[in-house]
Amino acid sequence: MIRRDILRTAAIAPVLVSAKGALAMQASGFSGHPVVRLLPFAPCIELVERLDFRDSNDLLWTAPIGARSDGASIPRSLWTFAGGPLSGNYRDAAIIHDRYCDTMERSWRATHWVFREAMRARGLSWLEVVTKYGAVYLFGPRWDATHRWTGIRRLNRRPRSEPLPPTCASPDMDEPAAFVDAGREMWERAIIADLEREAEAQGAENFDIAQYVPPTIYDTDSARRQGQLLKQNAAEPGGIEQALRPNTLTVRELEALAGSG
Repeated sequence: MIRRDILRTAAIAPVLVSAKGALAMQASGFSGHPVVRLLPFAPCIELVERLDFRDSNDLLWTAPIGARSDGASIPRSLWTFAGGPLSGNYRDAAIIHDRYCDTMERSWRATHWVFREAMRARGLSWLEVVTKYGAVYLFGPRWDATHRWTGIRRLNRRPRSEPLPPTCASPDMDEPAAFVDAGREMWERAIIADLEREAEAQGAENFDIAQYVPPTIYDTDSARRQGQLLKQNAAEPGGIEQALRPNTLTVRELEALAGSG
């Protein structure tokens, strides 16, 4: 009798383990779809119901009621490829990502990685996921215990204690700064296109963005000087053409400049 019970237990054990694994898989992913109200400053939304995402490590990520999202954590250069973050097929992932880029409760790496997992949970292809995640990894917000900044070039580095601009607010920007940002956005779009080609060639599922090296670097200082020239020379014949010169450097040119210094 005892042996028969042991055999019966052994026979059903795999079924119990399998069922437990299935429940664990069902527990990961989104709690539902976002319920939001549209705010007057487009694109901007406010959650009227809490949105949860549970990642593959069983860690819960939450955007609470009242959380606002305007896609600011997603580089604008990506919008050309994928549409705005609150209208594209990565909207739900962008809401979670926005929330944790605002609060900086967890590391920037973990926050960008959950963006990747959340997109995959919503059924995006591996190439879409890797391209969008790669854009955020290269050009999105980053932070440590004391400071925050933007992207691999560590732009706009400032103390964490300094208040962030209000979500959904229109930034004040002078003409030279707008020129710099427009040029950077064009450069980022070229890098995203190159990244997508590399991921497709190597196999998107196994593509390691941390090993990717952009073929060019955007020269922000040069672009800022040209923005000033553009403003000063706009009324002069040929002034705009003189100010508008390429603001990208190849990695080789950058190394040569560093060596000559």
